Amino acid sequence: MRQLRLLLPALPLLLAGCATGAPRQQPPPAAAATTAAAAVNSGRPTSPMTTVAVRDDARGRSAAGRPCRGTQPPAAYSHVVVVWMENASYADVVGAPRSWPWLDGTLLPRCGLLTGYRASGHPSLGNYLTATSGTARGLGATTDCGPRQCPQAQPSVFSALDRAHRSWRSYAEGMPAPCTVDSSGFYATKHVPALYYRDVARDCPTHVLPLTAFDRDLAAGRLPAYAVVTPDECHDGHSCPAAAADAWLRSFVGRLTAGADYRRGDTALLVVWDEGERSGAEGLHVPLVLVAPSVPAGLRVATPAGHVDQLHLVQGLLRLPGGRQGIARAAHLAR
Repeated sequence: MRQLRLLLPALPLLLAGCATGAPRQQPPPAAAATTAAAAVNSGRPTSPMTTVAVRDDARGRSAAGRPCRGTQPPAAYSHVVVVWMENASYADVVGAPRSWPWLDGTLLPRCGLLTGYRASGHPSLGNYLTATSGTARGLGATTDCGPRQCPQAQPSVFSALDRAHRSWRSYAEGMPAPCTVDSSGFYATKHVPALYYRDVARDCPTHVLPLTAFDRDLAAGRLPAYAVVTPDECHDGHSCPAAAADAWLRSFVGRLTAGADYRRGDTALLVVWDEGERSGAEGLHVPLVLVAPSVPAGLRVATPAGHVDQLHLVQGLLRLPGGRQGIARAAHLAR
């Protein structure tokens, strides 16, 4: 109490110093993200932050501390996970440690990056359709219509996986129930492309699931061959500050790379942005982050690529028809 009484007279000066830009201790990224999200989400549904506890290995380093080590690529991949982030141009993410402290300061130096990757256009939905079918057709190419308004008739990577008898699942954060086709709160159907394809509609209730199902599958060591992961509109960077998305990625990538599926060496993770918000060509230049044990730390691949190439990359890694190995080899994902 005596110390508190001594501090009280100085309190106005301390507050004045903060108001005039005096240096302040910054909260840790997770706390900053929670605070930022709460400020932005005033009056809107909240999107709880997730945390991850990663056990230390025998050498005192976390099991996920070196996710990319430059090991020999597997002959074939058992799992490819694609995480979709939202609305950030390359220059807003790469070299922006104040906005993306963990991604820019930890993951990018430790893993790989496609530096010449470009979105297919605006708005969001056309990019998601292009990356899962090779083309954006109908209303989805120019609008963000819902699955009821613009179902897609073209074949998709999902139907290709069905024909090959390979498993796939789409996991969406905030989805109220499996195969929910109406947006609500921070859950946006325009970011869940599997909902749009007519040829996989019958599989929707068992294949398009809330994100909580991903953690169950991860813990059980039964990830599908192809997993599309959609954070909600706060954690993908669409409607909250980048710090919230950065903290979510830190948690998700930590859980995945510490899991048994990843440690076996035949799982690849792609973190990609659908489009950027800058004008002109900069608005289409977006990052694609490569995470796999075979990727050397700090790898940079300048090969021009886009969402169609991402589709071919996924097909190649999973040995599906239409796959190509060019980018895969450049990214040290294939032999």
